[in-house]
Amino acid sequence: MSNDKLIYDFFKNYQDRGMKKWTGFLLSDHTAQIAKSQKSESNSLKSSLKLEEIKAILSTAILEGKIVQVQVKAVDLDGVPLPEIRGHVEAGDDNQVVINRQIINLSEINYLEIVKEL
Repeated sequence: MSNDKLIYDFFKNYQDRGMKKWTGFLLSDHTAQIAKSQKSESNSLKSSLKLEEIKAILSTAILEGKIVQVQVKAVDLDGVPLPEIRGHVEAGDDNQVVINRQIINLSEINYLEIVKEL
């Protein structure tokens, strides 16, 4: 029996039973689930700060030129907090602050911290 005939017979009767197809589905579902769990673990609401604490941290950041990381109270449709805003405090007054060209009302800030520069 020739090699070509042997290969032809093998593939003529071969059935993969859909395993290749299902492996692709399982892999994509699995990676999506991992990404979702990592997102929810890394983005949980931190304990809220009082307005006086927020103003004190902002004042320190402005005077020392430090980078801050802000978590706002807003959440997306899945209940996951919006991504944190990180950067230098560019401007501010008693009601608002500007960080990375984003105007944030102080009443919308859930958590704020000064981060170490790398």
